[in-house]
Amino acid sequence: GTVFCDIAARTGTTSITGTLTLSDDDVEIDSWDIDVNSSYVTIADNFDAISGCTYKLVLNADVIANKIIEPVEKTVIKVC
Repeated sequence: GTVFCDIAARTGTTSITGTLTLSDDDVEIDSWDIDVNSSYVTIADNFDAISGCTYKLVLNADVIANKIIEPVEKTVIKVC
């Protein structure tokens, strides 16, 4: 399988920090730390997927723009 997360924040964003977590039946498979001083970040990676399994990808991040912290949370669930 492929994990892909693309965050493109608004103009004025100075940093993006957080974690992207991949799990299967609430068991963590892998995670990626996010810590960039820019308005965009892309995470792309591969993992060994099992057909018929349900995978969950959870993004928890803080986007800082104009000294204001905006939390971003997103969950995607897919069956392989």
